Amino acid sequence: MDMSMGNQSMTQTFGVNGNAPLWLAAFAPTTEARYIGSIVGLILLGIANRGISAAKWVWIWYTFEQHKTPQKATKSQDSRLQPGKNGAGINEQITKDKEKDSEDSRPGSPPSIIRSTQTPSISKLEPPNSPPIPPFKWQNDVPRTILAVLEAFTGYLLMLAIMTFDAGYFFAVLGGIMIGELVFGRYVLGASVAGHIH
Repeated sequence: MDMSMGNQSMTQTFGVNGNAPLWLAAFAPTTEARYIGSIVGLILLGIANRGISAAKWVWIWYTFEQHKTPQKATKSQDSRLQPGKNGAGINEQITKDKEKDSEDSRPGSPPSIIRSTQTPSISKLEPPNSPPIPPFKWQNDVPRTILAVLEAFTGYLLMLAIMTFDAGYFFAVLGGIMIGELVFGRYVLGASVAGHIH
């Protein structure tokens, strides 16, 4: 039983093969100038991949900020936190709370932690550290999806270029990603930290 693949051979080692086709047989560089052009194209594609990733994360942060609702303090919280309101400042309110704790405590029992008789409704309870999920909107989610598909598409093109096992293509891809990360990486970091998205 012959397990050979005919005249096709799969090389499992890197080398400089100046005529390795990129993605299609028509993209096989036949001259040194075309090979250098392929390398420059891969560098630009690597930069574009990181730029698309940054654009996607900035877009996610923008839409997250657009739909985030600021939490407003209630009137009772406002009066407790602002000095001079209702005759009680922050320090005076803390003193009153301590006095109430000492009055509420009985010998041998723990101090009262819950001062309110109102129980929050189930709909208002949220898990800790969970960001609010914005509602679906075509004008926000379609561009995000397009950017995600473009990021995946360019990533797969770069992966296929590396799979040719051409050392020039390999280093071109790494160089493009490195340059793209130097240029656009701070936007991804800034968007993920600002929106607590990662």
